Amino acid sequence: MQRGILNRILKRMFSKENRLFLYLLIIILTVLFISAYANKWSSKQSIQSFIITGNKFIPTEELLGNVDSALIDCSRDELELLDLKDKIVKHPFVMSSFVMQKGANSIEIEINERKPVAILIKNDGSLCYSDFFGNILPYRLSLKFCGLPVLRNFFVNGILDSAGLKDAIEILKEIRKPEFAKISSIISEIEYQKGSFNFISSDYSYPIIFGCANNIKVKLEILDDFYNNAFFELDAKDIRYVDVRWNERIIVQTNSDYLNTLIQANVLQ
Repeated sequence: MQRGILNRILKRMFSKENRLFLYLLIIILTVLFISAYANKWSSKQSIQSFIITGNKFIPTEELLGNVDSALIDCSRDELELLDLKDKIVKHPFVMSSFVMQKGANSIEIEINERKPVAILIKNDGSLCYSDFFGNILPYRLSLKFCGLPVLRNFFVNGILDSAGLKDAIEILKEIRKPEFAKISSIISEIEYQKGSFNFISSDYSYPIIFGCANNIKVKLEILDDFYNNAFFELDAKDIRYVDVRWNERIIVQTNSDYLNTLIQANVLQ
């Protein structure tokens, strides 16, 4: 009788439906075992190299210098990717980084750089950079950033006027647009005085009085129209200053007669 019961149980266990379930279970367990073994094997492999991508001007050797040499030859178990990421972003020219395993023996580090857009002069005459987010960067890699505009008077008693710098960056963003290429080629410096901005040109000796950072695009359109049209009717050496603070016009004062020459802008008509 017991033998009969046992036979019925075995027959039920190895029915067609149950056999299919057992096969699937065996496959799943096998895959899990292989995966666990592979992960364990991979975690014990030593890191032999770091691959840096995304850097356009920061030397790869310099970035690798931020990675502790002790990390080389350590196992993946011993390597903390978040700690490695923190080491990389400590570099002043690195905005962000993404660290990932590449194969069994390599780590790939993808970085996003901070790109200088202007040079600032401090009170003591030393230089630094600013990016488009107003982050102050050390004055290094200067050969890679020739021709950047110079920003003056943004430090007062060694303290940065962040609001003034923010406004200057907004002006620079507009100037760098393709439609203002002419103005971009003229302006070499921006001076800041109590919320007002003056442009200095390396080509001409006179200042361009821009005023505060309002109606930036409109002022640049008027200035661009002037330099592409009425400017050619004047003697550049005779100009004392150009003033675009006024609505829909430019005021040009000359040395010859000290009279204001009003030039109506055509761009807004």
